[in-house]
Amino acid sequence: MAKKITGLAIMPRVSRNGVFYFPQELAKFDGVTVPLRYNHDQSAEGIIGTATFTFDAEKGQVRYEAEITDQKFQSYIDDHLFQVSIGASVEKENQICHPEGKGCFEAPILSAPTELSIVETPGIPESTLVVIEKICPSLEFPQEFEQFVNGIEIITSDKEINSSLLMTNETPIEKIEVTEKVEQIDTSKIVDEVVEKIQSSNEKTIKAVISEIKEAWIPKSEVSETANKRLEEKFTDEDAKSFLDRVFENGYGRLKIDKEGWIQAHTIPVNTANGQVQEAISTSGTIPGTITTTDISIQYGSKTSKPVRQFGQYQSIPTGQSAARFYKITVPNAGAITESPTTDITAVTHTLTSVDVTCAVRGWRQTVEKSELENFPGAFLNALRETARFEAMRDEHKLIVQDLAATDHDFGGTTTAPYHISGSDGSAVTTATLEDACGEFDEDGLSFAKRYLEELGQDTSPGNLIAFISPRAFESLMTASGLTQYTMIGNANVTRLGQLEMIYGIDIMVTNELLTNANAWRNLVCVKGKSWALASQRDMELELQKTIAGQYWDIVWTHRIGVDILDANTYVIVSSIQA
Repeated sequence: MAKKITGLAIMPRVSRNGVFYFPQELAKFDGVTVPLRYNHDQSAEGIIGTATFTFDAEKGQVRYEAEITDQKFQSYIDDHLFQVSIGASVEKENQICHPEGKGCFEAPILSAPTELSIVETPGIPESTLVVIEKICPSLEFPQEFEQFVNGIEIITSDKEINSSLLMTNETPIEKIEVTEKVEQIDTSKIVDEVVEKIQSSNEKTIKAVISEIKEAWIPKSEVSETANKRLEEKFTDEDAKSFLDRVFENGYGRLKIDKEGWIQAHTIPVNTANGQVQEAISTSGTIPGTITTTDISIQYGSKTSKPVRQFGQYQSIPTGQSAARFYKITVPNAGAITESPTTDITAVTHTLTSVDVTCAVRGWRQTVEKSELENFPGAFLNALRETARFEAMRDEHKLIVQDLAATDHDFGGTTTAPYHISGSDGSAVTTATLEDACGEFDEDGLSFAKRYLEELGQDTSPGNLIAFISPRAFESLMTASGLTQYTMIGNANVTRLGQLEMIYGIDIMVTNELLTNANAWRNLVCVKGKSWALASQRDMELELQKTIAGQYWDIVWTHRIGVDILDANTYVIVSSIQA
């Protein structure tokens, strides 16, 4: 069980997140103690210990030493490969650019470090994690062995006992020598008797003690980068067969699956406001760590496997409840105040509004032949569990983006929220006919959406907006003539390597889950953390029911989620041609 860890936290370089750290900024870490977290979890439960940074001025590096206080994680770290990631508050945004116009990087002026997180994929690949202190379980010694060790007074120096055989709970006894000559004592005979007594004691216990102590004193090597995560152990064929034997016997079975922890582990860390950097990354596209086997490989088809809950408001609902309540509040206008003993100041009030989101049961039913469960028990149960988790994440994604663009919120043009504009020129869309006439998506769709959100009073600073656009819209945006000329001059890699994850300060997410209407994709530009509310119950279930007549199994998967709009003034619908 790992108790204390150390290693390299960060160094002057460009991180995978495109952020460069000056040594002068890293010097601000020296001597600072911060919470130790897991995977940048900002909740109270996410704290698993404390960490103290040390700045190496000669190398310009920040090292750390941390103590893990969470007992569960002390055991968890022994069986997994981890590195570390820093979190820091930003005092001032800053950029550095290549003198020949070959690209720019963020180079923030840091205020102070705020955390150190244990992660699997860090923003700084060179970060390391080494266990320097482990907690060993208390070791039991046979009574005879303990009495013997504690009772030794004289052992001749011309016949040593193997040091690995003489160990107590605390210190190894390497050699005990005679300090003065003792007359008329046959020390060789004493030693032979001692050795024989050791060998005749409980050999299994002694070997276990030696092995355990030896293992505890071997430090854990530095770990390498990995993107795989297993929140639950895979079913082996033996485990699966044991589970299915009970299912076959009873004709019914139920498998409870953790959803929240799995989605959180596969969610890209996102800041909903400026002023923070977190140097851990996750892969996008297909889900990192999706469990596949040589027997069954999960096929995603045209479904989008990207979590989006981190861009809105979210609450996890415990079992037994079905709704979550969210709040929004207005900001009263300030005005001149005249002090008077006879006239009161005119009162204005905050308007506090609640939004109740009720979860509905969603899921699917499928039939599986009995032979498939019998022939591939472990692989099949693993695949079922992963497809259920994947569809739970995809279902949230689909409900969110389609509810934002649903018909009860559309055709507002540029006068009624949510605003609805054309992705080709930013003109108002107020009817289905106008939507059907929308052309290809280009940079005007983003720049006009940003402008209208600014006019509605939203903070559109870089990193505060997210755009959900269709694959066709992304393709036309990449090849738009105005944008291509701009990026080829400013940063050729945007078009040469397809690095268009952000433009005009707006994050881009490509998705197949958008709503379509009147031959148009309804793309979206949203303010992070403001547009929608999502409620979800933590667990989901797979139920299996045997049908004897057809020799097949009914498998039903269910989960409970609900979505609603928080503020129509915080997003814009941007339509573009579908086909």
